[in-house]
Amino acid sequence: MIPFPARRCPRVSRNGAVCRFISISSMILTFLACSPTSRPAGGGDASPPEVRIVRPVAGSTVADSVAVEVEAQDGGGIASVALLAGDAMIGLRFQPPWIFWWNTEGLPDSSLHALEAIATDFSGNAAQAPLCPVCVRANGPPGVSIIWPRDRAWIDLDRTGVPWRCRVQDPDEGSLPAERIRWFVDGAGLDHSGEEIAAPLLSPGRHHVRVEATDGWGVSRRAECMLTAFRYPGWSGPEEAVGSFLCALQAGDSAVALGTLAADFRACLAPGPIPEVQNHALQCAGLAALLDPAIFRTLELAVRRSPGESILWNGRELAKVELRELSITLAVECPSRKGFANGMNPQAQSPFCISNSGARLILCRNQTGDAPGAWRILTWWDLHGATWSPGGGISWTELVRLAAAGRLCP
Repeated sequence: MIPFPARRCPRVSRNGAVCRFISISSMILTFLACSPTSRPAGGGDASPPEVRIVRPVAGSTVADSVAVEVEAQDGGGIASVALLAGDAMIGLRFQPPWIFWWNTEGLPDSSLHALEAIATDFSGNAAQAPLCPVCVRANGPPGVSIIWPRDRAWIDLDRTGVPWRCRVQDPDEGSLPAERIRWFVDGAGLDHSGEEIAAPLLSPGRHHVRVEATDGWGVSRRAECMLTAFRYPGWSGPEEAVGSFLCALQAGDSAVALGTLAADFRACLAPGPIPEVQNHALQCAGLAALLDPAIFRTLELAVRRSPGESILWNGRELAKVELRELSITLAVECPSRKGFANGMNPQAQSPFCISNSGARLILCRNQTGDAPGAWRILTWWDLHGATWSPGGGISWTELVRLAAAGRLCP
């Protein structure tokens, strides 16, 4: 047990120790006399054993489960060692090692307790070790939270330069040394430790991340999260371009999401006799606000995609991809929700949900720019409320409008 500074405890008195010593010694002798395995007394040995408490040292502070080690010697051998804490019996052992585990859980914080060890030899001679006063600290476990990666985050494997960070604060010790803060991915420990580490190498797919912090008393607390590691499918075909767009949404990557849109992109809301056309600037402003890292937390998406279908229109090569059974849940962390007292777990609100929706995407080949021949989304027809896509909650177009108007956070 590692001594830990604590508030000063009162001095202990030895009053009553003689009476307890005689009572415990009598109990041990009675047990030994009735035990068929006890060694018979003899030889006229009248010398008591030598006994002392080795650890914890007198005056130290202990917490949680304490290992109490007793050293006992006698020329004729030691028959038993008993350990008490005040009036409470901790344990009685009949063979070495003379180590006892004392559970201090539930004892008052900074309370004083006198440890007593009594050794008895095979001739019935007993001796009491000097009292060992200790102070019990009601130790609190460390608080742990993962800052990055966020729970259910999507991480682009080609851009993993963002370090992983956690926050650890112990109520007794404050900040903990780096070696007491360990990171695990899928159950395997990482080489680096501490509140901030370099992002580890990951394989594509879902991963379980765990951080464990251990205080000076050996008490641990953990925090966990799930993440998805991915690589963008690319823009070589219409399906790949749509896949990259959906990945960018889940990763909160506004640059890639906007880069997937054609320069003359339009979004149309259906149903209705006259579809309402939105300009490209509004769509860009809405996507950028929707994925603003200052408030974006997670976007969970489920969808069934149709294969790309080629279309020729006015001699231009286009493609159509339909999204069906589209469900989106957006979680944002508004500034008014930050700044909680402990700073460990700022709450996020998730009021934006889309379910059983759909969309028809028209894509075109990029004729200009830095990626000629790459596919880009030309038109998004929002089919929320259509016959085969009745939809629940708000539509995608309405969600983008809210973001552009700055109304994601009330």
